[in-house]
Amino acid sequence: MHNTLLCSIFQKGSLVFRDYCSRIIRYEDGAHEWLRIPRHQCSNDKCRRIHRMLPDILTSL
Repeated sequence: MHNTLLCSIFQKGSLVFRDYCSRIIRYEDGAHEWLRIPRHQCSNDKCRRIHRMLPDILTSL
């Protein structure tokens, strides 16, 4: 089954994969980790915003 992602702004446009952006996580002990965060663009012509899909590791901090 394929899940369609909906735009969180208008709830009418579907989100289409666009690219990735790189971000770094720095931990208190000095260690760091690079993440690739997928970006999706809304297909609704009134919106066309780009949304980042944050991984679980960032939403649980």
